[in-house]
Amino acid sequence: MIKAIDPADESSVERAVTRLRNDEHIDAAIRAGVIDIAFIIAEQNQRAVKSREDYEYFRKADALEGVEKHLYFKQVSRPQPPMHYDLPEHRMVALDPPRYLRAGELTEPWPDRVLESDHLEDRLRSFDQICIDANVPRLVDAPYVLDLDLDAFNTHKALDPEDSKTFRSLIRGACGITIAREPECFSSCWSDDSAITVDDALERVLAHVEKAQSPT
Repeated sequence: MIKAIDPADESSVERAVTRLRNDEHIDAAIRAGVIDIAFIIAEQNQRAVKSREDYEYFRKADALEGVEKHLYFKQVSRPQPPMHYDLPEHRMVALDPPRYLRAGELTEPWPDRVLESDHLEDRLRSFDQICIDANVPRLVDAPYVLDLDLDAFNTHKALDPEDSKTFRSLIRGACGITIAREPECFSSCWSDDSAITVDDALERVLAHVEKAQSPT
């Protein structure tokens, strides 16, 4: 199926897309050579990349049992950033847990802080470290597509960040922007009391894109 995808042949890409679901689109694009690496910011992921430090931390814990294991987790602190990573073979980089350091404390970005600059800067620093460790260009140093999935926005605050400087910078630096509506997923993930439609969310995200690209 991968061999049948020719990036220069639009019809071959369209045929593939009709048979793909969810992250299969990204996986197929990487395997077919359309894109090189996917850096993913998500609340939940199934392909989390663990740092070398975390891997060693949990490897030592797995060698223990019972009281010794309990004491290990109680007495030995989990490693803190900066971390170092190995690029996974599938080249889809999602980090777990989806938390970041803010004022010295780990903070959950969901559901309100998805686009806040401090959260995005934390993810970008980790992505940059992965690129450095793998000896590949940093994300912002190579042409990139910014893909926005509307089901990542679960509240009104998420759609209207207080500090969107980093998000605007990512918009301006992208060679292309894609937006996945995913209406069913959007509706099921929305957590605010005041519900909106996926079209409303799309309009608000597009407003950010247009504002970032405006010369004023």
